[in-house]
Amino acid sequence: MKVLLITSRFPWPPHSGDRLRALIWLEALRDAADVTLIAPEGSVPEEFAGLRHVELHSGPAAGIRATLKIAGRRLPVHTLMAGRYDWKRARAEAGDLRNYDALIVLLPRCEPWVRHWTGPARRIFDAVDALSLGMKERARAAFWPARPIWHLETLLARRLESRTVGHYDRIVVVNQSESGCFPDGAVTIRNGVELEPAATDGLRRFDFAFWGHLGYFANVDALELLLGTIWPRIRELRPTATLLIAGASAAASLRALDGKDGITIVSPMDDRSALLRQVRVALLPLRRGTGHSNKILEAAEASCAIAGSGLAFRGVGELTPGQIVDNDPINLAQRATALLDGDWQPAGETARTAVEQHHDRRQIRRRMLECVAGSLP
Repeated sequence: MKVLLITSRFPWPPHSGDRLRALIWLEALRDAADVTLIAPEGSVPEEFAGLRHVELHSGPAAGIRATLKIAGRRLPVHTLMAGRYDWKRARAEAGDLRNYDALIVLLPRCEPWVRHWTGPARRIFDAVDALSLGMKERARAAFWPARPIWHLETLLARRLESRTVGHYDRIVVVNQSESGCFPDGAVTIRNGVELEPAATDGLRRFDFAFWGHLGYFANVDALELLLGTIWPRIRELRPTATLLIAGASAAASLRALDGKDGITIVSPMDDRSALLRQVRVALLPLRRGTGHSNKILEAAEASCAIAGSGLAFRGVGELTPGQIVDNDPINLAQRATALLDGDWQPAGETARTAVEQHHDRRQIRRRMLECVAGSLP
């Protein structure tokens, strides 16, 4: 089986959701298909030595052409993130598309530029998250002068999503609640998490942790709430409490907090699994964002107790038993602090059991293969 996978960002390192999603597809296909990856420049790891990589090249001319097409076809400006690449050249380098059994397009930003690519017997559009909901969240988070722009992006994203009907054999999302954004619905394939041996000791350096791509607007918003309201209250209740903040793209103002008020900043986070095994309680006061939170799965895999907002648990409700779900920041601070007195470890074990049962990435990879083969219900 020959598969062509298209994404607008190189999958390694998988510091963002779309990179991680591309990597999961590649892992699923590695032993079952001859894969060609169309993505920007990067160094393919040795374990994927058999992968053929067609590089996407950007340039001023491609950017100008994309801008004109976006205006003429009423596309979201967001699609310029992928439109600036020379897609005609990439298609030529990929070879005759009729030689491919399946085409997988990752993310709405890529979709308009490759919609007309025909040839493969099976076509899959993995939207990951519904772009229209993401733009709506951006509008909610924006200052009022910028809100009309984001509202327009929301409308254009809805139009783009509606136009995918009939072009693909399968449309895929990570969260069932976002399936309805597509007129004919979409199949849900979650990200899952790679299970490593469970942590068996309770010796952990950090009381609390928050992590993720620290430049992403939803994480920036959560950190503002965490550092402005929740963490001061926790330090009042527990002056010796410690907080780990980890992830790529930490701003200088955030890095300046390292070593102050019990806070440790790690950016980037090279070994997430090992680092989270040093954390007692995952503290996730998310108020923005779409899809579902990989943070919950990562915390559960590391046997952390979890204290978060209802939004943090979106799409992974089976992990809520035994955990703290509270949208009030002061209540969340108080209840999370109380976990340190001994209840964090049983809560972490409960979360680990749930993630083993429902979110093992081996199951996810099997579903992806079924999707490519056309046997997914």
